[in-house]
Amino acid sequence: MAPSDAQAAAKPTVPGKQVVLDAMAQGLPLNCTHDTVLRFLPPYVATGKDVGAAVGILAKVFAKVK
Repeated sequence: MAPSDAQAAAKPTVPGKQVVLDAMAQGLPLNCTHDTVLRFLPPYVATGKDVGAAVGILAKVFAKVK
């Protein structure tokens, strides 16, 4: 179900390009599609430590966006 125009207007969007650049600079491979959709590019085998590191990087990158 697609969001209505009112719903889409109510949600602020942030271009993903800078998020991708910042994450990649810290070693987290991401891709951005449709200008605001982030796609994760994890390895086929990821440990809990890897996931924790990725979450930490994302927290730093998202904090810069605010």
